[in-house]
Amino acid sequence: MGHSDRPVRDCQHFTVHHEHGSQAGYTQDGCRCTWCTNANTVAKRQHRTALAYGTGGGLVDAAPVRKHLKALRAAGFSLRLSRSSWNLRWRSPA
Repeated sequence: MGHSDRPVRDCQHFTVHHEHGSQAGYTQDGCRCTWCTNANTVAKRQHRTALAYGTGGGLVDAAPVRKHLKALRAAGFSLRLSRSSWNLRWRSPA
């Protein structure tokens, strides 16, 4: 597939506009122009490098969430798992 054969797609989203030459253009709009393809390649390479060095992965510190959940439990809230939909639901103190 040559460069001229690549599908070029403009952004079809109403709330945001993805520019050509961005990873979003490649992943969310399906554009395969040279600029969007290069942007996606660079972003993937950076992500793999970050994972290899242990600086990536998208994980964040869970301590603030644990603190917030502990405060909710102390205030009388309880957490239930709804088996029908596997959703967690908070029950307020009665």
